[in-house]
Amino acid sequence: MDITKFINANVNSLRLKLNNQVFRYERWNLNFEKKLNTAAYYAFENFQKTYYNLNIPEPMMDIKEFSDNPLFVIDCGHQPDHLELSTVDISLEFETRKSAFLFHTKVYALVIHDSGFSYNAFDGSIQNGLIHSY
Repeated sequence: MDITKFINANVNSLRLKLNNQVFRYERWNLNFEKKLNTAAYYAFENFQKTYYNLNIPEPMMDIKEFSDNPLFVIDCGHQPDHLELSTVDISLEFETRKSAFLFHTKVYALVIHDSGFSYNAFDGSIQNGLIHSY
C-alpha cells in the first residue's frame, strides 16, 4: 500500500459540523466509478482561490489526477461570527456507496485557522484579531 496516495473510499458525500452548523449542506452525490466527482473537484479547486484570494485558481491536480487521488476540501471560511468567538466542536460525517470502509482506511483532517496580530510600537501592546478560519 502506497501511503502517499489517497483513495476515494466510495465516498458519496461528506459534511462538516462546527458547533452544529453544517457546511456542505447539500449532498455531493459522488460516484467515482461513473466519474461523477466534479462537485468535490470544484471544492478542491476553489479553496485555493478563496484562501489565497486569487482570481484564477491553479490547482495541484487536474480532474483526472483528482479522480485517482482525491483530496476532499470543505471551505468554511465564511462562518457566522458566533463560531469565531467560541470553542469549536468539529465533527465529520461521511456517506459511502458501500456499507462500510475497508478495514485499514484512515481519515486525515487538516484544520487551517488564521489569526492576525497587530503591534502598537508606541505602547508595546499586541492585539489578537481573528482574520478567518478554514
